[in-house]
Amino acid sequence: MAKRVTLSTIAKACNTSIGTVSRALTGKADINAETKVHILEVAEQLGYFKSNPSKKGRRYRIGVVYCHQNTYFYDTVTQGINDAQLELQDEGVQIVPLQTEYLDPASQIQLLSSLDRSAYDALIINSASRETADQINRFVEQGLPVATFNTDAPGSRRRFFCGTNSYASGRLGGGILGKLTLGKGKAAVFANLCGNESWSERFCGFCATIQEDFSDIELLPVLEYYKNDDIACQAIKKLLAGQPDIRALFPINLSCTTGALRAIKELGREDLVIVGYDLSPYIIECLQDGSCDAVLYQNPYQQGYSSVMAMAQYLLEGVMPPTSELEIPTSIILKYNIGSVIK
Repeated sequence: MAKRVTLSTIAKACNTSIGTVSRALTGKADINAETKVHILEVAEQLGYFKSNPSKKGRRYRIGVVYCHQNTYFYDTVTQGINDAQLELQDEGVQIVPLQTEYLDPASQIQLLSSLDRSAYDALIINSASRETADQINRFVEQGLPVATFNTDAPGSRRRFFCGTNSYASGRLGGGILGKLTLGKGKAAVFANLCGNESWSERFCGFCATIQEDFSDIELLPVLEYYKNDDIACQAIKKLLAGQPDIRALFPINLSCTTGALRAIKELGREDLVIVGYDLSPYIIECLQDGSCDAVLYQNPYQQGYSSVMAMAQYLLEGVMPPTSELEIPTSIILKYNIGSVIK
């Protein structure tokens, strides 16, 4: 089967955005005339109109189940989903966001239980926990293809998972923290291990590296947090008040990282080594001023975009990803490369 010429193909050839290509091809007025002509010429040269002879045909609806907690992270996920929607709109694919407030099992299971299977041709789920597996299996038994992204659902019959290797990123975090502390002192992991599978895997990977390569580091009992960075900030303050000799913190998600950084700034404890997760304007500021040593970046945009595009390819062409796990590489972000990441 010849490779389909998509809006992304044209955008790359024209060195412009998918949105601009979409406006040119759909005759929207808010685009420079010369730019429009150039895009149409390139589309013709690439064979776009031959590979898309008709806009009519079967319509597909893909439901994407995720949340809007940790607004910056999930806003970036949404950007990826929206760009995929732009590229797929001429293919008859509609993306339907199905969001809960938090990524917690009870809310997600309630949402999944209420879904009308006949309203969707596929589902992509940011799994809240292992408990989601039963719901996924129920949909699969009814003939609905399901994939997971960002967080997986072990034991489920999902078609594929799109996201980072959480265990490997935890090991990476352990290695960075171990090097920055010279393998000495007390370190605390800050997490909600009762939450989703990815957080537990990061914790296990981190501990494995510390035990194997930095055995002189004393790991304290896991500090639990719930829901948001305000609670995380207060929890870190309480921890440091009781154990002021802690040398390093490993917060394993965005809320934990934000709360930890707020706490050390308010306490004036910027001597601590902090290796955290993800980016936000505040975390970027902390990287730039040196109060955050490093973060592990999961590329939420690519997770949202790639998971939707992979499922759409299955619906349109019957082609599944070559493996059951589409790994999005984890990036190490430091003060010294944050500029290129922002750009």
